[in-house]
Amino acid sequence: MNEPTHLQVGKKYTKVWGSTQVLFRNDSVEVHLIHGKKGGFSSRHNHTHRVNVFYVLSGIINVIVYRENNLDITTLNCGESTEVNCLVDHRFEVVQDCVALEVYYLNPIDSMDIVRKDVGGIGD
Repeated sequence: MNEPTHLQVGKKYTKVWGSTQVLFRNDSVEVHLIHGKKGGFSSRHNHTHRVNVFYVLSGIINVIVYRENNLDITTLNCGESTEVNCLVDHRFEVVQDCVALEVYYLNPIDSMDIVRKDVGGIGD
């Protein structure tokens, strides 16, 4: 795996399945433009802190999510999207030459995300 750990914004990177180009990046969001070749597929992988959103601009892709005992396959046509949570193994397969956006955003764990509606206690 000779891929750089931090892709440069604007630079197009060739992949076995097509290409990817980082369009935008800040501390919490990253957007890639991908061009996929029919029959190509990404590695099976997950992201430790990022949610991965796929939005198809043209063509068709399958997003495969690996569950404990089965596969969840979502077919995306032009104008459709799906989201894969962090730490969930997944890959995409190019069914028909495609152009798509991959949007990554952070899903931080916030220990203060609880909104209490009342106070807990012990009943009689």
